[in-house]
Amino acid sequence: MLADNRALGHVEFASVRQHKDAIRRVVTSREAHVRQHGLDLEFSLPGGNWTPDAHDFLVAYRHLLDGDSEITSRLRLYAQAFSGHQLLTMSPGCGKQSVNEIDEYYDDRLREILRVPSEWVARWRAIVAQCPDRFRFRPQPILGEVGWLVDGVIVNHDTYAYQERLNLLHESGLLTWLERREQRTGQVRILEIGGGYGALAAALKRAFPLSSYTICDLPESLLFSGCYLRVARPDCAHLTYETAQDVVAPQPFGFQYLPNFLFPALVGAGATYDLVVNTLSFSEMTAHQVRTYGEGISSLIGQGGVLFEQNQDNRHMGLCYCKDHLAESFPHRRTVRSRTVRQVENGITDLWSNFALDGTLGAQLDPTPAVDRISTGDRPLLRKQDVKGFNIVEIGGNFFALAQSIGPVDFHQTSEREWNEWIVAGRCFVGSSFEAAMAFASSQRKAGVEQAA
Repeated sequence: MLADNRALGHVEFASVRQHKDAIRRVVTSREAHVRQHGLDLEFSLPGGNWTPDAHDFLVAYRHLLDGDSEITSRLRLYAQAFSGHQLLTMSPGCGKQSVNEIDEYYDDRLREILRVPSEWVARWRAIVAQCPDRFRFRPQPILGEVGWLVDGVIVNHDTYAYQERLNLLHESGLLTWLERREQRTGQVRILEIGGGYGALAAALKRAFPLSSYTICDLPESLLFSGCYLRVARPDCAHLTYETAQDVVAPQPFGFQYLPNFLFPALVGAGATYDLVVNTLSFSEMTAHQVRTYGEGISSLIGQGGVLFEQNQDNRHMGLCYCKDHLAESFPHRRTVRSRTVRQVENGITDLWSNFALDGTLGAQLDPTPAVDRISTGDRPLLRKQDVKGFNIVEIGGNFFALAQSIGPVDFHQTSEREWNEWIVAGRCFVGSSFEAAMAFASSQRKAGVEQAA
C-alpha cells in the first residue's frame, strides 16, 4: 500500500532537490546551448513520440519538478509514460492522465483492486523462477511503489516488464559475461539510452555493485530516473551533467545522468562501455536520431562491448523501425529468442556488435581464460598475416587476432593486465578456432602496420 512506503527523509529530499535544480537549468538553457555550440538540432531536441506539443508527459514532468517532498514521494504514480501502465489504478495508461488527485482514501480503493491478483502476478511467477536471484528486479517500497506482495517482492505490471528484460539479458549470456568481467577487472561500464524511471538501472546496479552506470535521456526523463535512483541508492555517487565541458569518462561505481544532446560529447570524451542498453525508446525516435545513436554507440563499445536492444516496429504509427537504421552502424546482429518468456511483451530483442557473435557469447566476449592456458612449452605459430592489420597466431590450442600496431609479443611474459587492455581497446581477440579469429580480424578497419608476432 501507499502507507507502507518508506517516508522520504530530509537528506534524501535535499539530494533530489539538487538533481531537480540541475535538470531545470538544463531544460531552460537546452535550445540556446544547442544553437550556441552548433549541435545537431534534429538529434538534440525532442522528436518522434516525444515532440512537446500538448504532451501529457510534460504535465507529469512539471508536477514532479515543482513538487514538494510529498509529491516527490509519489513519483511512481506519475511515471506511466515509461511503461504505458498506470500504477495508480493498476490498469493500462493509454488515454489516461499521468497526474491525478491522490486523497486520503486511496489505499482503501487500492485494497479492493489488489483483492484479486492480476495476470501480471502469474506471469511474473512464471519467468522469475527461470532467472537467478541476483538478476531479479526487487522494487523497494519507496516513491509510491504499490502492488501485490509475492515472496517478498512488490509485483505489478512494471515489475513484470523489467523482469522480462532481465530474463532476456540473462538468456543472451550478457549478464554472466559481465559478472566474469567485473570479477576480473574490478568494474564494468553500462550505458542505458532511455532509462525510464530508473528501474533497470536499479536492478543492474544491484547485480553489478562495482558498475559505473550512465543514463542518457531527454532531461525531462532524467528528472524521473535521477530522483528515483538517488532515493533507491543513496549509497552511490550521483552526477548530473549540465554542459559539454562537464562530460568526462564515467566515474567508478556511481550513476551519471547525461542529457541526450550531450551524447556526442560523451563519444568525443573517449568513453568506453561494456554494455549499452536500449529498450523501447529507439522505436519512439526519428530515423535520424537512431542513426546518430548507432554511430556513437559503435564507437563507445569498440571491439569489446555489445548493444542490447528490445524494440517494436512502430512504422504503423508514423515512426521508424529502428533495426533498419542500426544495421548501418553494426556489422553483426544476433536475435535473442527466449526460452523462459513465452509471450515477449515489448518487441524483438537483438544484440549488436562490431565483431562476430557466436550463439553463446563465448570466446568473443570472454577471451582472457584462454590466455591463462598458455604454458611455457607452447610455441606461437603464425597462421595468417595482415588480415586488415591483424595477424592470426595459434598457440596452445588458442587462436589470437593481434593488431600489428602492438608490435612484437612475448606470449609467455605478457601480463594479464596487458592482455585485458588490448582486448578492451579492440586490438586483440582470443578464440578457440581459426575461423573465429579470422571473423574478428576481417570485421575490423586497418589496425596497424607493424608485425605483432
